Amino acid sequence: MAKGQHIRVWREGIIGYWHHGIDCGGGQVIHFSGEPSEKRTASICTTTNKAFAAGGKVEVVQHKKGSVPTVVVSRAESRLGQTGYNLPFNNCEHFACWCATGKQKSQQIRRTAGAFLVTEVASLVVPLIGWPVRIGKTALSVLASRIARKGIQAGKKRKRNGRKRRR
Repeated sequence: MAKGQHIRVWREGIIGYWHHGIDCGGGQVIHFSGEPSEKRTASICTTTNKAFAAGGKVEVVQHKKGSVPTVVVSRAESRLGQTGYNLPFNNCEHFACWCATGKQKSQQIRRTAGAFLVTEVASLVVPLIGWPVRIGKTALSVLASRIARKGIQAGKKRKRNGRKRRR
């Protein structure tokens, strides 16, 4: 790992999740503090790499259009002490992505929302098309788990022959 990199570590719990932060060099990470049960008091703070990892394996998150390390660290430092954690709109991944790219986003939230949406829509459709409930529920769970793994990226521009295609 190097200074200015977006990093993450897997955390176990009722629902496992990736915890994100910014490597600031010198064995320090800036991230949204707090565990899921303590998010009301969460704030953006500096901690050691070891405390951030909490026994897990830290990975680097690659971005296609990432900022230079000095800008990434400067963005992270500018938000030290901020509160206002909000799972769907302002979580640790939103923070780390913003530091790294200037865009606040969370793939975990997109994937979860996509899987939830498919499950909800399909639960309305299955009875209408007359699938047996058991088959319908199995199909829904398989579809939702695939979406959760791969994620839905609504509006993602597809490339065809190296050029962006217009719809």
